[in-house]
This record gives sequence, structure tokens and C-alpha cells, in this order.
Amino acid sequence: MGMNVTANPMISGLQYWLVYHPTILNFQWDPPQTPFSSTMFLSAAVLSYLSLTLILSLLPLPPLSPNLLKPLTALHNLILLILSLAMSLGCALTVLSHSPHLNWAICFPPNTRPNGPLFFWAYIFYLSKILEFLDTLFIVLSRSFARLTFLHVYHHATVLVMCYLWLHTSQLFNLHSHVVLCPYLRQLHLASRPTASRSVRPGVCAAHLVGSSTHLRPPTLSLFYLRGKRFSFWVSLSLKLKTV
Repeated sequence: MGMNVTANPMISGLQYWLVYHPTILNFQWDPPQTPFSSTMFLSAAVLSYLSLTLILSLLPLPPLSPNLLKPLTALHNLILLILSLAMSLGCALTVLSHSPHLNWAICFPPNTRPNGPLFFWAYIFYLSKILEFLDTLFIVLSRSFARLTFLHVYHHATVLVMCYLWLHTSQLFNLHSHVVLCPYLRQLHLASRPTASRSVRPGVCAAHLVGSSTHLRPPTLSLFYLRGKRFSFWVSLSLKLKTV
């Protein structure tokens, strides 16, 4: 059984709200009954994202004022940061206090049902990928087409599908890197020349590489990118993991 981490009242409160709340504890991934879990919804979301990105890019729209765009982008990334932090804490507390074995932090036993707190946070992570479509909208509205690369669009479209498959096949998922990545992106949007981008970039890349090496059993090619003064392209191959 899980470890006892309830001695601290603050930890106990976090445990209840992030692990043992009935909505989280009794979560079940059951397509199509679970909201937004049907393959039709997934297909519609990806096709809508690609279509709207293309249409809005071709329309002769004036660029949105930076005075409006920067606060919106900062708020967007702040929300993603808070979500990522909640997901990371929820997963960590679940592994420590609720999961049968600490090995569940790496991989699940065969035939594990996608139910309970870990998969609730996987579900929230999946939904957050839809919220991240706004990243592309902000780029299009700013008319900064140099940032609208194939890799950017590919990443956002395929990560949603990957998260769906992780849930559907009871796999793990990569949350911790986004706790580093979201403030990095917020800094990029708020400052025209982020002074700390070079110092933060290696940490973001390391977090992605560590996460991508542990969250899938089937071999999967994952593409990650960062933009600072220079463009960095990172490719990681998730190797097959043995089940516990």
C-alpha cells in the first residue's frame, strides 16, 4: 500500500483535494460516457485546430495589439502553470499515499484499468492539451508567422492524440516538464528579449527528455522544441518499458 504522508495538516488537506476527493478517487475513463472521451470528439478537435489555424493564417487580419495580447498570453500561461503544478502534486501524492507500489511512478502492471486518481490527472492533462491550442491562436493573432512552424502545429495536434492514447491504453504521462516550461513561455511572451532564456532552456529540455523516456511502453517518437534567441530542435525516442 502507499506510504503514510498525512502527518502534516497541509499535506493532509492537499491529499484530500488532489487524491481522495470523491470526484478524483472514483474517476473512471469510460469512452464515450466520460466527457470528451469519444474518438469523434478527438478527431473533431484535431481537425478543427488544423483547419482554423490554416484559415486564420490566410485571412488578411490586422495584428492584435501587444497591449492586449501580452496580458492574455501571460494569463493563459499562468493558468497552464497552475494546472501543471496541481497535476504534478496530485500524481506525486497519489503515488506516495494511494498507489499499491512506488513502481507505479514508472509503469503500470498489465491490464490496469484507467480508473482512480492517477488517471483523473491524466484526464486533466489530456484536456489541458485542448487549452494549449490557444498558444497557436495567440501566434496567429499577433501575425508572428515566423513562430508558426510546422513543428509547432505538429506538436499541438499530435500531443492531444498521444494523451488520448495514454488514457486509452493505461499508460503514464509527462507533467513535470510543463511546470518548468510554462513560466519559461510566459517570460518569452512578456519580454521581447528574455535574459534568462538561455539559463532556463537546458532545464526545460532535460525535463522533457527525462519525462519522455519513462511515460510510454510502446516505442514512440516525440518531438519537442523551444524558441529563444536561437531555435532548438529536440528529438527523443521513448523506449519500450517492461511492466512491473
